Amino acid sequence: MAETKTILLQKPPAARWWVMVMGILAYGHFFMIMQLISSMTTTVMEDLNITVTECTWLLTATKIGFAIFTLLGGPLGTRLGPRRTITLGLILNAVSNLVFPWGATTYAGAFTLCLLQGVGGGFISGSAIGATCLWFPTRSRGLATGIFTGLVGSMFTIASVCCPMLVSSGLSWQQTIAVMGGIPAAGLAVIYFVTVKDFGEAYPGYASVDDILPESVSMPKKVEGQKRMKVRETRKPDSMGEFFRSGSVWMAGILTFITGWMQLGLGSLFPQLLLFDYSLSDAQVASITGLAFLGMMVGCPLGGIISDKVFHGVRYPMLMIGAIFTGAMFLLIPHTPVPMMALVLFLTYGGNASICGPFWSVPSELVTGKMAVMASAFCSTMGTLGGLVASPLMTITATAAGTYIVPVYICAVVAFAGVIPALVIRR
Repeated sequence: MAETKTILLQKPPAARWWVMVMGILAYGHFFMIMQLISSMTTTVMEDLNITVTECTWLLTATKIGFAIFTLLGGPLGTRLGPRRTITLGLILNAVSNLVFPWGATTYAGAFTLCLLQGVGGGFISGSAIGATCLWFPTRSRGLATGIFTGLVGSMFTIASVCCPMLVSSGLSWQQTIAVMGGIPAAGLAVIYFVTVKDFGEAYPGYASVDDILPESVSMPKKVEGQKRMKVRETRKPDSMGEFFRSGSVWMAGILTFITGWMQLGLGSLFPQLLLFDYSLSDAQVASITGLAFLGMMVGCPLGGIISDKVFHGVRYPMLMIGAIFTGAMFLLIPHTPVPMMALVLFLTYGGNASICGPFWSVPSELVTGKMAVMASAFCSTMGTLGGLVASPLMTITATAAGTYIVPVYICAVVAFAGVIPALVIRR
Protein backbone atom coordinates (compact mmCIF):
# COMPACT_ATOMS: atom_id res chain seq x y z
CA MET A 1 0.00 0.00 0.00
CA ALA A 2 2.81 2.26 -0.87
CA GLU A 3 2.03 5.49 -2.67
CA THR A 4 -1.58 6.18 -1.73
CA LYS A 5 -2.56 5.49 1.81
CA THR A 6 -6.06 4.08 2.27
CA ILE A 7 -7.74 5.31 5.43
CA LEU A 8 -10.07 2.60 6.76
CA LEU A 9 -10.44 3.82 10.35
CA GLN A 10 -10.33 7.15 12.16
CA LYS A 11 -9.21 5.60 15.45
CA PRO A 12 -7.40 2.40 16.45
CA PRO A 13 -9.63 -0.71 16.54
CA ALA A 14 -10.99 -1.68 19.94
CA ALA A 15 -10.00 -5.31 19.25
CA ARG A 16 -6.35 -4.37 19.93
CA TRP A 17 -7.00 -4.51 23.68
CA TRP A 18 -8.33 -8.08 23.54
CA VAL A 19 -5.33 -9.14 21.43
CA MET A 20 -3.09 -7.59 24.09
CA VAL A 21 -4.94 -9.23 27.01
CA MET A 22 -4.73 -12.69 25.45
CA GLY A 23 -1.09 -12.16 24.48
CA ILE A 24 -0.29 -11.16 28.07
CA LEU A 25 -2.06 -14.22 29.47
CA ALA A 26 -0.40 -16.62 27.00
CA TYR A 27 3.13 -15.23 27.34
CA GLY A 28 2.75 -14.37 31.03
CA HIS A 29 1.64 -17.88 31.84
CA PHE A 30 4.90 -19.18 30.42
CA PHE A 31 6.85 -16.64 32.50
CA MET A 32 5.10 -18.03 35.54
CA ILE A 33 6.07 -21.56 34.48
CA MET A 34 9.74 -20.53 34.36
CA GLN A 35 9.52 -19.47 38.00
CA LEU A 36 7.77 -22.58 39.35
CA ILE A 37 10.86 -24.62 40.21
CA SER A 38 12.71 -21.55 41.54
CA SER A 39 9.82 -21.04 43.95
CA MET A 40 10.19 -24.61 45.27
CA THR A 41 14.00 -24.97 45.14
CA THR A 42 14.46 -26.69 48.51
CA THR A 43 11.54 -29.09 47.95
CA VAL A 44 12.75 -30.06 44.47
CA MET A 45 16.35 -30.59 45.67
CA GLU A 46 15.26 -32.81 48.57
CA ASP A 47 12.81 -34.86 46.50
CA LEU A 48 15.21 -35.55 43.61
CA ASN A 49 18.29 -35.62 45.89
CA ILE A 50 20.16 -33.11 43.71
CA THR A 51 22.57 -30.22 44.29
CA VAL A 52 21.99 -26.50 43.76
CA THR A 53 23.91 -26.67 40.48
CA GLU A 54 21.78 -29.57 39.22
CA CYS A 55 18.63 -27.70 40.20
CA THR A 56 19.87 -24.65 38.28
CA TRP A 57 20.26 -26.84 35.19
CA LEU A 58 16.55 -27.65 35.36
CA LEU A 59 15.87 -23.93 34.98
CA THR A 60 18.48 -23.76 32.24
CA ALA A 61 16.80 -26.61 30.34
CA THR A 62 13.63 -24.53 30.03
CA LYS A 63 15.67 -21.59 28.74
CA ILE A 64 17.48 -23.80 26.20
CA GLY A 65 14.20 -24.93 24.66
CA PHE A 66 12.91 -21.38 24.87
CA ALA A 67 15.94 -19.88 23.11
CA ILE A 68 15.99 -22.37 20.24
CA PHE A 69 12.28 -22.39 19.51
CA THR A 70 11.75 -18.65 19.93
CA LEU A 71 13.92 -18.10 16.86
CA LEU A 72 12.04 -20.85 15.00
CA GLY A 73 8.74 -19.41 16.18
CA GLY A 74 9.40 -16.13 14.34
CA PRO A 75 9.44 -17.58 10.80
CA LEU A 76 6.67 -19.99 11.79
CA GLY A 77 4.57 -17.07 13.01
CA THR A 78 5.18 -15.27 9.72
CA ARG A 79 4.15 -18.38 7.74
CA LEU A 80 1.25 -19.77 9.81
CA GLY A 81 0.22 -16.58 11.56
CA PRO A 82 0.71 -15.69 15.24
CA ARG A 83 -2.67 -17.11 16.29
CA ARG A 84 -1.86 -20.67 15.19
CA THR A 85 1.74 -20.47 16.43
CA ILE A 86 0.77 -19.22 19.90
CA THR A 87 -1.99 -21.84 20.17
CA LEU A 88 0.55 -24.54 19.33
CA GLY A 89 2.85 -23.24 22.08
CA LEU A 90 0.02 -23.30 24.62
CA ILE A 91 -0.87 -26.89 23.70
CA LEU A 92 2.76 -27.95 24.17
CA ASN A 93 2.83 -26.20 27.54
CA ALA A 94 -0.36 -27.92 28.62
CA VAL A 95 0.95 -31.39 27.73
CA SER A 96 4.46 -30.96 29.18
CA ASN A 97 3.20 -29.59 32.51
CA LEU A 98 0.34 -32.06 32.97
CA VAL A 99 2.80 -34.95 32.61
CA PHE A 100 5.02 -33.75 35.51
CA PRO A 101 3.43 -35.90 38.26
CA TRP A 102 4.37 -39.09 36.34
CA GLY A 103 7.31 -37.97 34.22
CA ALA A 104 9.36 -35.90 36.69
CA THR A 105 10.00 -38.50 39.36
CA THR A 106 13.65 -38.70 38.23
CA TYR A 107 16.15 -35.97 37.42
CA ALA A 108 16.35 -37.04 33.76
CA GLY A 109 12.56 -36.95 33.43
CA ALA A 110 12.33 -33.52 35.07
CA PHE A 111 15.08 -32.17 32.80
CA THR A 112 13.30 -33.44 29.68
CA LEU A 113 9.96 -31.93 30.68
CA CYS A 114 11.61 -28.60 31.56
CA LEU A 115 13.14 -28.60 28.09
CA LEU A 116 9.67 -29.19 26.56
CA GLN A 117 8.28 -26.32 28.63
CA GLY A 118 10.79 -24.06 26.91
CA VAL A 119 9.78 -25.34 23.47
CA GLY A 120 6.16 -24.32 24.09
CA GLY A 121 7.22 -20.96 25.47
CA GLY A 122 9.44 -20.36 22.44
CA PHE A 123 6.51 -20.65 20.03
CA ILE A 124 4.54 -18.17 22.14
CA SER A 125 7.39 -15.71 22.57
CA GLY A 126 8.25 -15.70 18.87
CA SER A 127 4.88 -14.17 18.00
CA ALA A 128 3.15 -12.64 21.02
CA ILE A 129 4.72 -9.16 21.30
CA GLY A 130 5.21 -8.65 17.56
CA ALA A 131 1.58 -9.60 16.85
CA THR A 132 0.34 -7.19 19.53
CA CYS A 133 2.49 -4.31 18.21
CA LEU A 134 0.81 -4.55 14.79
CA TRP A 135 -2.53 -3.64 16.38
CA PHE A 136 -1.24 -0.52 18.15
CA PRO A 137 -0.28 2.73 16.36
CA THR A 138 3.28 3.99 16.75
CA ARG A 139 2.01 6.90 18.86
CA SER A 140 0.92 4.62 21.72
CA ARG A 141 3.11 1.58 21.06
CA GLY A 142 5.56 2.35 23.87
CA LEU A 143 2.75 2.37 26.44
CA ALA A 144 1.28 -0.80 24.90
CA THR A 145 4.53 -2.76 25.08
CA GLY A 146 5.14 -1.34 28.56
CA ILE A 147 1.81 -2.65 29.80
CA PHE A 148 2.40 -5.95 27.99
CA THR A 149 5.87 -6.65 29.37
CA GLY A 150 4.99 -5.29 32.82
CA LEU A 151 2.04 -7.60 33.30
CA VAL A 152 3.89 -10.54 31.74
CA GLY A 153 6.81 -10.02 34.14
CA SER A 154 4.49 -9.76 37.11
CA MET A 155 3.46 -13.38 36.51
CA PHE A 156 6.67 -14.33 38.34
CA THR A 157 4.89 -13.15 41.48
CA ILE A 158 2.07 -15.67 41.10
CA ALA A 159 4.49 -18.59 41.24
CA SER A 160 6.41 -17.12 44.19
CA VAL A 161 3.21 -16.71 46.21
CA CYS A 162 1.17 -19.77 45.20
CA CYS A 163 3.77 -22.56 44.97
CA PRO A 164 4.70 -22.61 48.68
CA MET A 165 0.99 -22.52 49.57
CA LEU A 166 0.12 -25.49 47.34
CA VAL A 167 3.10 -27.53 48.56
CA SER A 168 2.12 -26.74 52.18
CA SER A 169 -1.43 -27.94 51.43
CA GLY A 170 -0.09 -31.41 50.62
CA LEU A 171 0.55 -31.34 46.88
CA SER A 172 3.90 -32.58 45.59
CA TRP A 173 6.00 -30.12 43.62
CA GLN A 174 5.20 -32.10 40.46
CA GLN A 175 1.45 -31.85 41.12
CA THR A 176 1.84 -28.14 41.80
CA ILE A 177 3.42 -27.65 38.36
CA ALA A 178 0.59 -29.63 36.73
CA VAL A 179 -2.06 -27.51 38.48
CA MET A 180 -0.43 -24.15 37.85
CA GLY A 181 1.13 -24.91 34.46
CA GLY A 182 -0.89 -27.56 32.65
CA ILE A 183 -4.54 -26.80 33.35
CA PRO A 184 -4.42 -23.02 32.62
CA ALA A 185 -2.43 -23.61 29.40
CA ALA A 186 -5.10 -25.98 28.06
CA GLY A 187 -7.86 -23.44 28.71
CA LEU A 188 -5.85 -20.57 27.22
CA ALA A 189 -5.15 -22.58 24.04
CA VAL A 190 -8.87 -22.95 23.34
CA ILE A 191 -9.77 -19.34 24.19
CA TYR A 192 -6.87 -17.86 22.21
CA PHE A 193 -7.55 -19.87 19.05
CA VAL A 194 -11.28 -19.13 19.08
CA THR A 195 -11.33 -15.45 20.05
CA VAL A 196 -8.13 -13.82 18.72
CA LYS A 197 -7.53 -12.71 15.13
CA ASP A 198 -4.20 -11.87 13.56
CA PHE A 199 -4.02 -8.35 12.16
CA GLY A 200 -3.62 -9.75 8.65
CA GLU A 201 -6.78 -11.85 9.11
CA ALA A 202 -8.81 -8.86 10.27
CA TYR A 203 -7.40 -6.44 7.65
CA PRO A 204 -6.08 -8.47 4.68
CA GLY A 205 -3.42 -6.73 2.63
CA TYR A 206 -2.28 -4.35 5.39
CA ALA A 207 0.90 -4.79 7.42
CA SER A 208 -0.06 -2.88 10.59
CA VAL A 209 -2.64 -0.51 12.00
CA ASP A 210 -0.47 2.47 10.97
CA ASP A 211 -1.38 1.65 7.35
CA ILE A 212 -5.11 2.16 7.87
CA LEU A 213 -5.15 5.17 10.20
CA PRO A 214 -4.64 8.90 9.48
CA GLU A 215 -1.06 9.92 10.23
CA SER A 216 -2.32 12.41 12.81
CA VAL A 217 -3.71 9.45 14.77
CA SER A 218 -0.99 6.85 14.21
CA MET A 219 2.27 8.80 14.38
CA PRO A 220 3.62 10.64 17.45
CA LYS A 221 4.31 14.38 17.47
CA LYS A 222 8.02 13.85 17.67
CA VAL A 223 9.71 15.65 14.80
CA GLU A 224 11.25 18.36 16.97
CA GLY A 225 12.23 15.84 19.64
CA GLN A 226 13.89 13.59 17.09
CA LYS A 227 15.96 16.46 15.67
CA ARG A 228 17.01 17.60 19.10
CA MET A 229 18.07 14.11 20.18
CA LYS A 230 19.67 13.11 16.85
CA VAL A 231 17.49 10.11 16.15
CA ARG A 232 19.11 7.67 13.74
CA GLU A 233 16.99 7.00 10.64
CA THR A 234 17.97 3.97 8.52
CA ARG A 235 16.33 1.95 5.75
CA LYS A 236 14.07 -0.66 7.26
CA PRO A 237 14.86 -4.30 6.40
CA ASP A 238 12.15 -5.84 4.20
CA SER A 239 13.60 -9.32 3.67
CA MET A 240 15.37 -11.98 5.72
CA GLY A 241 18.71 -11.13 4.10
CA GLU A 242 18.40 -7.42 4.85
CA PHE A 243 17.24 -8.26 8.35
CA PHE A 244 20.38 -10.17 9.30
CA ARG A 245 22.64 -7.57 7.65
CA SER A 246 21.14 -4.71 9.69
CA GLY A 247 23.48 -3.32 12.34
CA SER A 248 20.57 -1.77 14.21
CA VAL A 249 18.83 -5.14 14.44
CA TRP A 250 21.97 -6.73 15.92
CA MET A 251 22.40 -3.88 18.40
CA ALA A 252 18.79 -4.37 19.46
CA GLY A 253 19.59 -8.06 19.92
CA ILE A 254 22.59 -7.24 22.13
CA LEU A 255 20.47 -4.93 24.29
CA THR A 256 17.87 -7.68 24.62
CA PHE A 257 20.62 -10.11 25.61
CA ILE A 258 21.48 -7.74 28.46
CA THR A 259 17.89 -7.20 29.61
CA GLY A 260 17.24 -10.95 29.28
CA TRP A 261 20.29 -11.58 31.46
CA MET A 262 18.63 -9.43 34.10
CA GLN A 263 15.02 -10.43 33.68
CA LEU A 264 15.48 -14.20 33.39
CA GLY A 265 18.74 -14.51 35.32
CA LEU A 266 17.44 -12.64 38.34
CA GLY A 267 14.60 -15.14 38.65
CA SER A 268 17.20 -17.65 39.84
CA LEU A 269 19.78 -15.24 41.35
CA PHE A 270 17.57 -13.46 43.88
CA PRO A 271 16.10 -16.61 45.52
CA GLN A 272 19.58 -18.20 45.78
CA LEU A 273 21.07 -14.99 47.17
CA LEU A 274 18.42 -14.80 49.89
CA LEU A 275 18.51 -18.52 50.68
CA PHE A 276 22.25 -19.03 50.93
CA ASP A 277 23.81 -15.62 51.70
CA TYR A 278 21.08 -14.37 54.03
CA SER A 279 19.92 -17.80 55.35
CA LEU A 280 16.23 -16.98 54.91
CA SER A 281 13.49 -19.61 54.78
CA ASP A 282 11.60 -20.55 51.61
CA ALA A 283 8.58 -18.61 52.90
CA GLN A 284 10.63 -15.46 53.54
CA VAL A 285 12.29 -15.75 50.13
CA ALA A 286 8.92 -16.18 48.44
CA SER A 287 7.58 -13.08 50.20
CA ILE A 288 10.55 -10.87 49.29
CA THR A 289 10.89 -12.06 45.68
CA GLY A 290 7.13 -11.78 45.18
CA LEU A 291 7.31 -8.09 46.06
CA ALA A 292 10.49 -7.64 44.00
CA PHE A 293 8.92 -9.09 40.86
CA LEU A 294 6.15 -6.49 41.09
CA GLY A 295 8.82 -4.01 39.99
CA MET A 296 8.18 -5.37 36.48
CA MET A 297 4.54 -4.33 36.70
CA VAL A 298 5.48 -0.75 37.60
CA GLY A 299 8.70 -0.27 35.62
CA CYS A 300 7.55 -1.48 32.19
CA PRO A 301 4.54 0.83 31.68
CA LEU A 302 6.38 3.70 33.38
CA GLY A 303 9.27 3.39 30.92
CA GLY A 304 6.81 3.17 28.02
CA ILE A 305 4.89 6.26 29.15
CA ILE A 306 8.08 8.29 29.56
CA SER A 307 9.34 7.31 26.09
CA ASP A 308 5.94 8.13 24.50
CA LYS A 309 5.10 11.32 26.37
CA VAL A 310 8.34 12.87 27.65
CA PHE A 311 10.63 11.85 24.78
CA HIS A 312 7.89 11.99 22.09
CA GLY A 313 8.29 8.42 20.87
CA VAL A 314 12.10 8.45 20.97
CA ARG A 315 13.15 5.27 22.80
CA TYR A 316 16.88 5.41 23.45
CA PRO A 317 17.02 8.06 26.24
CA MET A 318 14.81 5.89 28.46
CA LEU A 319 16.87 2.80 27.55
CA MET A 320 20.02 4.58 28.77
CA ILE A 321 18.39 5.89 31.94
CA GLY A 322 17.08 2.42 32.80
CA ALA A 323 20.50 0.81 32.26
CA ILE A 324 22.28 3.29 34.51
CA PHE A 325 19.62 3.08 37.25
CA THR A 326 19.64 -0.74 37.21
CA GLY A 327 23.44 -0.88 37.48
CA ALA A 328 23.34 1.51 40.45
CA MET A 329 20.74 -0.64 42.22
CA PHE A 330 22.89 -3.75 41.82
CA LEU A 331 25.79 -1.96 43.47
CA LEU A 332 23.47 -1.14 46.39
CA ILE A 333 22.25 -4.73 47.01
CA PRO A 334 25.34 -6.03 48.93
CA HIS A 335 25.04 -3.12 51.39
CA THR A 336 21.30 -3.53 52.00
CA PRO A 337 19.95 -4.94 55.31
CA VAL A 338 17.28 -7.64 55.14
CA PRO A 339 14.36 -5.34 56.17
CA MET A 340 15.11 -3.10 53.15
CA MET A 341 15.92 -5.91 50.71
CA ALA A 342 12.44 -6.18 49.19
CA LEU A 343 12.46 -2.47 48.31
CA VAL A 344 15.94 -2.54 46.74
CA LEU A 345 15.17 -5.69 44.73
CA PHE A 346 11.87 -4.10 43.66
CA LEU A 347 13.79 -1.05 42.37
CA THR A 348 16.37 -3.28 40.65
CA TYR A 349 13.68 -5.19 38.81
CA GLY A 350 11.82 -1.95 38.10
CA GLY A 351 14.94 -0.36 36.61
CA ASN A 352 15.47 -3.23 34.20
CA ALA A 353 11.75 -3.24 33.44
CA SER A 354 11.85 0.46 32.53
CA ILE A 355 14.12 -0.62 29.64
CA CYS A 356 11.84 -3.48 28.59
CA GLY A 357 8.73 -1.27 28.34
CA PRO A 358 9.94 1.13 25.63
CA PHE A 359 12.41 -1.35 24.11
CA TRP A 360 9.78 -3.79 22.82
CA SER A 361 8.44 -1.06 20.55
CA VAL A 362 11.85 -0.89 18.89
CA PRO A 363 11.99 -4.24 16.99
CA SER A 364 8.79 -3.49 15.05
CA GLU A 365 10.01 0.08 14.38
CA LEU A 366 13.37 -1.10 13.00
CA VAL A 367 11.79 -3.21 10.23
CA THR A 368 8.83 -3.17 7.84
CA GLY A 369 5.47 -4.48 9.04
CA LYS A 370 5.84 -7.93 7.49
CA MET A 371 9.12 -8.46 9.37
CA ALA A 372 7.77 -7.28 12.75
CA VAL A 373 7.08 -10.77 14.15
CA MET A 374 10.52 -11.95 13.00
CA ALA A 375 12.18 -8.94 14.67
CA SER A 376 10.41 -9.61 17.95
CA ALA A 377 11.29 -13.31 17.72
CA PHE A 378 14.96 -12.53 17.09
CA CYS A 379 15.14 -10.14 20.04
CA SER A 380 13.27 -12.61 22.26
CA THR A 381 15.82 -15.27 21.32
CA MET A 382 18.72 -12.99 22.19
CA GLY A 383 17.04 -12.13 25.49
CA THR A 384 16.58 -15.79 26.27
CA LEU A 385 20.24 -16.46 25.45
CA GLY A 386 21.10 -13.77 27.98
CA GLY A 387 19.07 -15.55 30.65
CA LEU A 388 20.46 -18.90 29.50
CA VAL A 389 24.03 -17.73 30.01
CA ALA A 390 23.27 -15.84 33.21
CA SER A 391 21.80 -18.62 35.38
CA PRO A 392 24.60 -21.22 35.16
CA LEU A 393 27.35 -18.58 35.03
CA MET A 394 26.07 -16.94 38.21
CA THR A 395 25.76 -20.31 39.95
CA ILE A 396 29.27 -21.37 38.90
CA THR A 397 30.70 -18.00 39.97
CA ALA A 398 28.86 -18.11 43.30
CA THR A 399 30.01 -21.68 43.97
CA ALA A 400 33.63 -20.77 43.24
CA ALA A 401 33.46 -17.59 45.35
CA GLY A 402 31.33 -19.10 48.13
CA THR A 403 28.81 -16.25 47.87
CA TYR A 404 26.12 -14.94 45.53
CA ILE A 405 27.33 -11.37 46.11
CA VAL A 406 29.95 -11.79 43.36
CA PRO A 407 27.30 -12.45 40.65
CA VAL A 408 25.49 -9.33 41.87
CA TYR A 409 28.54 -7.22 40.99
CA ILE A 410 28.79 -8.97 37.62
CA CYS A 411 25.16 -8.02 36.94
CA ALA A 412 25.97 -4.39 37.75
CA VAL A 413 28.67 -4.34 35.05
CA VAL A 414 26.34 -6.00 32.52
CA ALA A 415 23.58 -3.49 33.31
CA PHE A 416 25.85 -0.48 32.77
CA ALA A 417 26.97 -2.01 29.44
CA GLY A 418 23.39 -1.61 28.17
CA VAL A 419 24.07 2.09 27.58
CA ILE A 420 26.27 1.25 24.55
CA PRO A 421 23.73 -0.52 22.27
CA ALA A 422 21.07 2.03 23.25
CA LEU A 423 23.33 4.81 21.97
CA VAL A 424 24.06 2.92 18.74
CA ILE A 425 20.40 2.11 18.00
CA ARG A 426 19.35 5.71 18.72
CA ARG A 427 15.66 5.26 17.89
